[in-house]
Amino acid sequence: MNSFFSSIVNTVNTAIDTYIKPSSETFVINDQVLKNVRLLAEGGFSQVYLAQDDQNRYFAVKRIPCRLGKEQLRLAKREVAIQRLFQHKSIVPLINAAIVNESDGSKTVYVVMPFYKRGTLQDIIETYYTKNQRFKERQIYRLFLDIGQALLVLHTHTGTGIAQDEGKGVAWAHRDIKPGNIMISNTGKPLLMDFGSAYPAKITITTKQQAGKQQEIAEEHSSMPYRSPELTQVEVDSVLDEKVDVWSFGCTLFAMAFGESPFEYHINKQGGGSLALAILNGQFSFPPGVTYSDGLKELVSWMLTVDPTERPSIQQVLERLETLLGSCPQDPVEGDKSATPSSD
Repeated sequence: MNSFFSSIVNTVNTAIDTYIKPSSETFVINDQVLKNVRLLAEGGFSQVYLAQDDQNRYFAVKRIPCRLGKEQLRLAKREVAIQRLFQHKSIVPLINAAIVNESDGSKTVYVVMPFYKRGTLQDIIETYYTKNQRFKERQIYRLFLDIGQALLVLHTHTGTGIAQDEGKGVAWAHRDIKPGNIMISNTGKPLLMDFGSAYPAKITITTKQQAGKQQEIAEEHSSMPYRSPELTQVEVDSVLDEKVDVWSFGCTLFAMAFGESPFEYHINKQGGGSLALAILNGQFSFPPGVTYSDGLKELVSWMLTVDPTERPSIQQVLERLETLLGSCPQDPVEGDKSATPSSD
């Protein structure tokens, strides 16, 4: 592993070891017994733990307490079902899952996934830009080709659905594409994760009530700096489809190249303002003095087309990425492929 990338891993691991105390708790998930090593992350509705089996293999265990009743349990089960629905080499695999009855009568959903010590793309972006490092253009294209293939699986889905046949025979949208939802495997491969926000695509909005419901869902599950205009302000007589992900994909590419989402950069450059208005109006610019090709910038601008009917599909984005990678000069420095997350 490249020495610079090793320093990233060590930084992340040191931070975890410093702030999280070990636990003696044991998870029993179906026939799998795992010792809780430490808490890795905690959100509003779940926690993720590092766990170890009796063969000293490490796993990530997501615990979703469902103390608020049936609706919370339904959403947790839905997330598991969606993750089982989509399988691809660039999607984090689900190893095990179970619903456990707690002593207080509530239920908890446990999900077991591989543990990736390199963390997320967000972790790596933050470390790169703290050290004034930049990703090479070829590295960006390779990573986005892999994640784009994972999105293609969702966007071209025509198979079975989940509970009550939700999403059967239709495309799906992830709805929360961002650097924090892209894991980097132990061999440097990017993997898409967190399907709690995923939703069947091509939803036609015909009433104010329907628009309000979809906007509420987006506000809860889709991160604002990466959220598309049509999810930021859901309009009657609009269609919400898989192109919401293409917008977020473009924001994520911008963040990998320039360190933050395009609309966060715009607001910070202006010294304040409304993030929502910047998104709705497509107000962003590229940082001066950063040497990426016009092709990369044109691709980002294409993906950040405000009108979703004019925005490219993920297939078109992948074709453009292939073309850009093919025309991108080979890095003259030996070892380019191992310097950062890569698809090689």
